Amino acid sequence: MKKFFSLLLLCIASVVFLSCEKEDDTTFSTDQIIGTWETTRLYVGGEWIDVPSFSDMYATMTFYEDGRYYGDNELFGSGWGTYTLSGRTLKTYFEGELFYTYTIKSLTDTAAEVTMAYRGANIAIRLRKQ
Repeated sequence: MKKFFSLLLLCIASVVFLSCEKEDDTTFSTDQIIGTWETTRLYVGGEWIDVPSFSDMYATMTFYEDGRYYGDNELFGSGWGTYTLSGRTLKTYFEGELFYTYTIKSLTDTAAEVTMAYRGANIAIRLRKQ
């Protein structure tokens, strides 16, 4: 009986340990996103698809040091807005209202992968810095 309870306790502890992922506490700074970013790929139907520059899904977004940005397509918002960056969360605003929220999955000097929250769905986007 002791063996059974020891084994049961070990199994429960293993499941709890394995199901607890360490939360990624990577944070990004505004300096890392300053510049113009363009869409290169979208995750659609379980696979990454290329976004050519002539596609309706091609978009650019330019971030400025003063907290403003400009988007040239509905994917990023058409026109001027503002943004905030906290940790991995990038929020964009138009006329003071929250527009889109992006979670930065990865970010280098030349590439990024973000997930955009939109109408209850999450859209994964790969970007390249121009």
